[in-house]
Formats: sequence, structure tokens, C-alpha cells
Amino acid sequence: MASRHFQFKMTVHCFLLLLLSLAAVLPTLATARQTRITVWSINQPVLDLTGDWIEREIRKFEAANPGIMVEHRFWENQSYKIKLKVAMFGGEGPDILFNWGGESQRIYSRAGLLYDLTRDLGRDKWGLAPGMFASHSYKGRIYGIPLFPSVEVIWYNKEIFLKHGWKTPQTWQEFLGLCERIRTAGYIPIAMGGQEPWMILYPYMYLVDRLAGSGLYPAAKARQIGFTHPDFVRAFRLLRQLARQGYLPEEVLSLNYMEATQLMIQNKAAMIFMGDWEYQRLTRQMRQDFDKWDFFPFPVLAGGKGSAQDIIGAVAGFSIKASPNSRTALKFLKFLSGKASLVESYQMTGKVVTLATPYMGENDHPQIKGIAKLLANAPALTQWWDQDLPEPVTQVLLQSLQDLLAGRCSPEEAAVAIETAYRKTSEKR
Repeated sequence: MASRHFQFKMTVHCFLLLLLSLAAVLPTLATARQTRITVWSINQPVLDLTGDWIEREIRKFEAANPGIMVEHRFWENQSYKIKLKVAMFGGEGPDILFNWGGESQRIYSRAGLLYDLTRDLGRDKWGLAPGMFASHSYKGRIYGIPLFPSVEVIWYNKEIFLKHGWKTPQTWQEFLGLCERIRTAGYIPIAMGGQEPWMILYPYMYLVDRLAGSGLYPAAKARQIGFTHPDFVRAFRLLRQLARQGYLPEEVLSLNYMEATQLMIQNKAAMIFMGDWEYQRLTRQMRQDFDKWDFFPFPVLAGGKGSAQDIIGAVAGFSIKASPNSRTALKFLKFLSGKASLVESYQMTGKVVTLATPYMGENDHPQIKGIAKLLANAPALTQWWDQDLPEPVTQVLLQSLQDLLAGRCSPEEAAVAIETAYRKTSEKR
């Protein structure tokens, strides 16, 4: 009898030990069953409302999908591009990567590093505008989800303009006359942070477009003509004129983008060449100043072939790395691209999105509605060159723009440098 009692106690004891062991192991097993995916972007939470939106959508997605964890990592624009390229071609990289379409995506789709989204998108393209997918496609296949269309315009301080009775210009000659009046009144006509040369590139791209029309740049990229074409050179001359006539900050090459924006916020500068997101930058610090800012399209040039309706911009979005995690990443990207998510993005950030169905309200800011109208009515959208050209060419282009403003090269020399870089890159392919 005592022996049976002892055996029963031992059985209970072993059973309790087994339960304790399982309790210790189960969380580990649960963690092991979770799939972790990574998202890389240029959108830093707190400092960037789009970053806040991404973080919020991640929390919602994880709550609805307890078996999936999503890690969001972010870097400054240029650092991001460098780090992403090293990681992707080094066999690493994120499961979901932010890009601007064009060459910023093609370098990976050409190499077979991206997941083909064509079949998963189906005919309805997840409810997104079908025309937005062109810059995210390669050889007839889709490798990215376009979410945020952007266009470069000229933002201006409405209060300063009203105070002095200045009108927004329609032609380049009118624009130069306006710059002179602004300078005489004691303001910096154009805020520019040339330390970040993409800010100098913005007006240069438009000058080429307004001189020659939207076909010149694609023809040069297709090697039908060279980047030494007279209109590329003439555009460099017009850009240099802005600096020589004192229409840019004296210290333009030592200023960065944030400092240029501060010149606008502090009422020291009256205008800035910038994308549609600048409205959020200008209004975030002083939330009551929504009506202080407005924009106008880049002016046309007398005798030029470009139209005031032609725009330069990009459609930023996300791609998926081809990997065992691709299907899980697809699930999150589809969630992020859903109508409810994108409407929330618009409401949080004010940035237009690529939804094919209406999403703006009657009381939304007229500036944002104006951007949406500009995008909708544009007969042509030229991709930002620095996101479309091969990286070695982009680097030479950006350096040439800084050298031009610094007086280290002539317009002709800048054009030759870009053409030489493109020829070298083409020979290597």
C-alpha cells in the first residue's frame, strides 16, 4: 500500500514538472512560430507624419495578425539609398523597401531581386489608379505599389505677396521680374539649400522641360540625342542666372533643405522650388497658418515647347524583395495599400494618394485639392531625374549643379560631364 502511494506521488510530481516545462517552452514555441518581416523607408516617425502613419498601420496589422511581427527601419534620403543598395546586392535587405519607381527600382528588378506583383494585383490593382503603375513596372511586369504621387511646384508666401501686391507669374520673364521686386523689397526671392543638390536639380529639370518640351530628356536617356544638346546647356545658363542676379541665398551651397524651409517659415524668403509635401513642412510648426502658403506651376518660357500643365515628379511606393518571406510581406503591403489605410494616411499627412476612387472632403485645404487637380490634368509626368538615371550619372549631375552655382564649371562643361558619365555607364551595361 505504501509503495502504491509513493508511486502515485511520484506520478503527480512528474506531471507537475512536465506542466512547468511546457509553460517555459510554450512562449518560445509561440515566438518561433512568428514570422518577422522588415520595412525600410525614409519616413522617420515623430519628424515625418508618413512615418507616424506607417507605425500606426503596423500596430493595427500586428493586432489582426498575431503571428506576424513587422519591424520598421528608416534613414535620411541619401543614406537610405546607399544602405539599401549595399544590403540588396549583398544578399540582405528588407522584405519591403520604399522607392520612387524609375531607376531607383529598376536596379533591383533588373537583377531579379524583387517579387513580381503583377498576378497578385489583378485587374483592379487593389483599387489604385492604374496609370500610376508605369514607373513601377519593368518589361511589362509590376514590381512596386505606387502610393504617393508627388509633383514639384513653386510654393510662395501669400501674406508677403498680398502685402506688396505681387501677382504669381505665368512666364519665366515675369518670374525674373518678380524675383527682382522681391529682392529690392529686402527678401530672398528663392529659398534653396544647395548643400543638398537635388534642390538645385528641381528648377533645372523644369527649365529643360519648358525649353524643349517633355520629350527631350527621354530622348537623351534613350541615347537618341546627347545631354550636350543646346537646350540642356541653355537651361544651365538660366539656372546660373538666378544665382548671379542675387535671387538665391548668398550662402546657398552651405544651406540644407531644412534650413531653406526655415527661411520661408521665418519670412526671410518668399518662394521655394519644392514638392507638394512642402505644404506640410511649412504648416506643421504653426498650425494656424494653413492659408499663409500657396503654389503656382513652373512658368513657361517664351518660344519654349513646354506646357505649363506638364509636370515633373514621381510616384513613391513600396516593393517586395524576392525571398521566402515574400508572401507574408505581400499580406502586409496589401493591408498598407488598402483604402482605409490610405484615407488615414491622407488625413494624417495631407499628402495625396493613388486611390482610384474619391477620398477628399469638402473642407479639405484648397492647396491640396489644387495639387490633386494638377496631377489629374497633367498630360505628361516626367520622373525626377535623380530617381530615374543610373546612379553614376546622377552623382555627376548633382555635382555639376553645385559646381555651376559655385562657379567651378561653365554650362557647357556641366553638360559635357553628364554626357560623358552617361556614355561610360552605357558602355558598362
